[in-house]
Formats: sequence, C-alpha cells, structure tokens
Amino acid sequence: MESQYRCGPGWFPEWMRRILSVRFNLACAAHDSAYAAGVDSREAIDRKFLSNMLELAGWNPFWILMAYLYFAVAWAFGRGQYRGAPDDHSD
Repeated sequence: MESQYRCGPGWFPEWMRRILSVRFNLACAAHDSAYAAGVDSREAIDRKFLSNMLELAGWNPFWILMAYLYFAVAWAFGRGQYRGAPDDHSD
C-alpha cells in the first residue's frame, strides 16, 4: 500500500514525512511525477518544486523555511530518482 505521505524519501522517518506532507503533499506528488516522467530537466523540475512549496507556505515563516530546507535536501539527494536524459548535467 502506497503511503499517503508523498514528501520525503523512504529513509525519512514517518513523522518527518507526515510533517512535510501536511503542507507540501501536492507539491511533492507533482515533483515525484515529474521526476518519473523525466520530460523536463532536473533543474526545471526542482525549481518548480520550490515555487510550488513556497506558494503552499503562504506567508508563514516556518513553512517558508521548511520549503527552502526541503528543496536543498531534494536537490542534494534526488539525483538518483530523476529519470530524465542521462546527459542532464543539472547538478
């Protein structure tokens, strides 16, 4: 059964996935789908991910901070999940 928490890799503790998913579940689902499709560059997908999270964060400083931190984690550790062209050097 697939987790209802779309944010965070499987190695994240469930409590962390739950916290991130409270606010960013839609952005995470779109990001995962875009990574799996690999149609756009990794950089474009990740920039859209950050933009979506910031929109969902609203003006709340905590969620804005979480959006930037989670974006940094996704950028640093997401390369192996990206299914785009192997010559995509957007790191």
